[in-house]
Amino acid sequence: MTVRTEGTPGVTVTTSPGTSKLATLLHLPGLAVRPDASGRVVVRSSAIDAEIDRQTRTLPQPAIRKLFEQLGEGLTDVDPTTVRAERIQIAHRPYPSTDSPSSASGTAAPACTSLSCPPASLWAP
Repeated sequence: MTVRTEGTPGVTVTTSPGTSKLATLLHLPGLAVRPDASGRVVVRSSAIDAEIDRQTRTLPQPAIRKLFEQLGEGLTDVDPTTVRAERIQIAHRPYPSTDSPSSASGTAAPACTSLSCPPASLWAP
């Protein structure tokens, strides 16, 4: 079965271990931040998503610095001059295409994993 999706690439950046004491998901202007182990934080920003080089699927270094500057403005226990990107993940954020069975019928598509997706015949009409 082939499931077509539409969407744009998005970036998730995990910082190096640090001093952050963040304990819950935090929505800052233009950023979504969540805690990770050993004082790391995981950051997403739609503004930074727009800076992905779509040919090479990379994120330019100035975009990473800008992301950390924004992070430092919102979290006082994160120093944007010393924090580093430990992991940068660029992935396609899928959304059902406008001609998929789920949108045509008005019924939500079932959850699909990378391993399996229920056959379309089992989707509620």
